[in-house]
Amino acid sequence: MAVSRANAYYTAFARCVFVPVVTDAELIGRLTEVLEAPLSILAGLKSPTTAEPQAMGVARASIGGSLACACLTLIQATADELRSTGSCRDARDNFSNAALSSRFTR
Repeated sequence: MAVSRANAYYTAFARCVFVPVVTDAELIGRLTEVLEAPLSILAGLKSPTTAEPQAMGVARASIGGSLACACLTLIQATADELRSTGSCRDARDNFSNAALSSRFTR
């Protein structure tokens, strides 16, 4: 069903198709063979490294909400530390203000 739905989206002018929660390398390879469209996958802890799907013909890998989750994890850890110890050593590896500002200037 996922393959027919993905091919229908492609027929309706999608540039690529995304089949959610596909982490098995063998299944990813099969999808690249049977889909008419370029395949987009979600890269994550359970998926193969991006090089392997790329070699199989995957057109795009997205990290989805992973960066947001990582940021929220740091926010939670820092808030917990502030609440329990009064310090925020969890944030010690952050960019300095100067380093952060330099990333937004040309």
